[in-house]
Amino acid sequence: MSSEVDSETNEQLYPWADTLGTVFTVVAGGVMFYMMFTAGNSIDKALTDEREKILEIELDPEVTMANEIREWSNNAFEEANKWERLPKTMKIFLVSSVAMMSSGCYILLIFNSTCFVEFDLLDTIEDKLDNNVFHLVKPLGWIALSLVAMSSILLFVTQKNSQVSLICMINVPCNSKLI
Repeated sequence: MSSEVDSETNEQLYPWADTLGTVFTVVAGGVMFYMMFTAGNSIDKALTDEREKILEIELDPEVTMANEIREWSNNAFEEANKWERLPKTMKIFLVSSVAMMSSGCYILLIFNSTCFVEFDLLDTIEDKLDNNVFHLVKPLGWIALSLVAMSSILLFVTQKNSQVSLICMINVPCNSKLI
């Protein structure tokens, strides 16, 4: 962060910026954690203390019907997507997707410095990246990002195939499968 250097004295202009940034990040994280914990406790207390009143509230018929439809739909989707029922292609896609996503994430986490160029808050694209924002990613980073993207595409294809299988399973006229 404090990479700005005075051209005359060759000293950092803001030597305290990194430390202060870290301190405020920790404080902000602590405040967010406290607020999340407080909100959770408040909700739990309200649900416990007002349980009878909440249970007395009648649901609208539309809400009840929507809940029943959602439950039926979720059960049907689970039934249509059991591992034993999946075509071999979809099984291969899912296993490949998991392997690619895991590999990409591990590469990005373990080899972070070899995936990306170091770029601080006060750096400029003109100075550090030769006016090209894509220079931020090194070759290993492109490989890892490509693995994550390919994994996402395979998961998307698998989900679309699952939707087609679900439609076919509930006896809607269906003559084709996605894959």
